[in-house]
Amino acid sequence: MYFRNAINSLAFCSLLWSTQALDSELSNSIRSTSVASSSSANRRLQTEACTLLLKIITFEDGHEEEQVDCYDEETKTYSRIATVRGSEYIQSELLSRFKKGELHSAESTLMHEGAFYEGNTLVLPSDGAAKAEFGQNANSRSRRRLAVTGTITYLAVRVVATDSSPTPTASEISDEWFGTFGDPHNYKSQIEACSYNAVSVSKFTGTGITNGVVTANIGTSVSGKNNREIVNAAKTTVNNLLRSLGLENPNHTMFCIPPGTEGRWIGWAYVNSVTSVYNDNWCLYPSIQMHEIGHNWGLAHSNYNGDTYADESGSMGYSFSWDDGPEKCYNSVKNTQLGWYSDRVVTVTTGWSGTLYGLSSYSSSSIGDAVILYIPSGTNGSTKDYYVSFNGASGFNNGTNLGGNQVLVHYRNPGNGYEQSTLASMLHSGTTYTGAPLTIKVNSISGSTFAQVSVGPVNDVPAPTPPTPSPTKAPTKAPTSAPVSSPVASPVLDDSSCHDFPDRFKFTRTKIITCSDMTDYRCSRPKGESLCPKTCGTTADWCGDNLKDARGMLEYGTRANGDIIWKGCGFVRRKPDKIALRCSKGNIALACRKTCQNQ
Repeated sequence: MYFRNAINSLAFCSLLWSTQALDSELSNSIRSTSVASSSSANRRLQTEACTLLLKIITFEDGHEEEQVDCYDEETKTYSRIATVRGSEYIQSELLSRFKKGELHSAESTLMHEGAFYEGNTLVLPSDGAAKAEFGQNANSRSRRRLAVTGTITYLAVRVVATDSSPTPTASEISDEWFGTFGDPHNYKSQIEACSYNAVSVSKFTGTGITNGVVTANIGTSVSGKNNREIVNAAKTTVNNLLRSLGLENPNHTMFCIPPGTEGRWIGWAYVNSVTSVYNDNWCLYPSIQMHEIGHNWGLAHSNYNGDTYADESGSMGYSFSWDDGPEKCYNSVKNTQLGWYSDRVVTVTTGWSGTLYGLSSYSSSSIGDAVILYIPSGTNGSTKDYYVSFNGASGFNNGTNLGGNQVLVHYRNPGNGYEQSTLASMLHSGTTYTGAPLTIKVNSISGSTFAQVSVGPVNDVPAPTPPTPSPTKAPTKAPTSAPVSSPVASPVLDDSSCHDFPDRFKFTRTKIITCSDMTDYRCSRPKGESLCPKTCGTTADWCGDNLKDARGMLEYGTRANGDIIWKGCGFVRRKPDKIALRCSKGNIALACRKTCQNQ
């Protein structure tokens, strides 16, 4: 989300200051007058074009929504866009233009002579965008193709309202973002590790700012209000402080909002911009920190198996409410977009064979070695860019939630701008993927360090002769005898021990989650009660496979092309003579306890 020529922070000349300290924790706070609510705000005609911003909102249940806001340079505020008929139609039209590439966040502008501002909303006439003028921001701070490197300054804002304050203290926020007080896994440590110090995360400093955090008292309530209004008030307050001190604006501003605003959102960010916002304790979690700042850097989501956020090999999938993890980075598509590992990106258009290093093994490689293989669009008529990487689950990437110690194949539409990536395949040693413009074969994998990979024309991939017979004999026999009996008879099947299912599973047809993602609603469903008994407080009677509706929710295996095979407990017990074999697959026995316990 970072680009150095930042949009100016928000400022109101009429803001008043208070010198009264709140308490020892808030001694450096800023106090402002309250901001008028939209219901009492005066209408003001739009006289200058506003800058369009794509807003990505993450909700408690894991889904995300997109909106288009506008930044008004005159008042330095963010406004939602609606028409006199409402917002649904105009939002749909604008989002469609973003998806077509006609509009770009933080670059495109909108002007309509009949539009007016009312509170935190830009209201267009009934003709919507039909007569609006779209242009380009001459002062655009977005450079969608610039690498994200160098020293980047961050300011966390702890927002205090008249009726609510964030649960985390300023010190806790500083520790989780910067490791100020020794937190072992924080935003700074992870970004610097994942970029191999191409990025240096720096606390923003100045009078009234302590350890990169400032507490802003906005002088208004948050209960039931839209979080955009709260951000505008806090941004105004902070900008007055910076202006009074003669300070430049930080490269990133992160707002920690107190609980109570409308909706069950957990965080949001503007694409190609400087602002990200977090709901209460979510300001502390590195997973969502990296996700939202990723949007600021122009990174889109990571799709897998039809779910826009299910590629959890990196940080642009689902977010987790974990204090110290999961330790993982961005996937190969995002790393290339950010300009990281650029001296280890190898372009392949005909053929290649060699060692593919994992991210955490970058220091063990040399310039010219491969961390990412890039197969550009146009190769053999392909309309997509393909990326091949080894997802070594070690060091700062040991918490990758998907495809650990496997070779991953991703693709995206051509270019380097805001665009969703898709995980196409996860390859084990000895497997081949033929869905890319060139065939990709994994000859061997060395732990979590590197993989030996061959890439070549379809049906003509060179494979070393010696390793060929070995994988077809030794590994074939071992798994069919040992694992079949061993995992099935494991003591975890004892009904007196109700453990959470350790792997991800499908909660709905498109939503893949883990027990760490459970909510009260999810725990009320049969899948939640059965698979996450510890988290959900399930009774022993449910600690089994009472999953009559759980078709295709468990990860059963992988097809030859790398696609995941999803099955349910009904499939496992359908053929009595195959129950033992099916219970030996992955962690099936832990989910289908009653079916598997006597095998």
